[in-house]
Amino acid sequence: EVFKKNIEAATKYLLPKLKDFQFFVGESMHDDGGLVFAYYKDGAADPTFIYFAHGLKEIKC
Repeated sequence: EVFKKNIEAATKYLLPKLKDFQFFVGESMHDDGGLVFAYYKDGAADPTFIYFAHGLKEIKC
């Protein structure tokens, strides 16, 4: 439910930047894996990565 509540704002943020993104998926390319977005902020040498928190698993080390 939280995902559904927040996806509209996330979509409004992501769509205008779509042409600037690089997309990353897991090595297995499995369809239930997560998608990671990367883009370079103005003048940055290193990319900024965007993850959907609901697609991540918490692992205690």
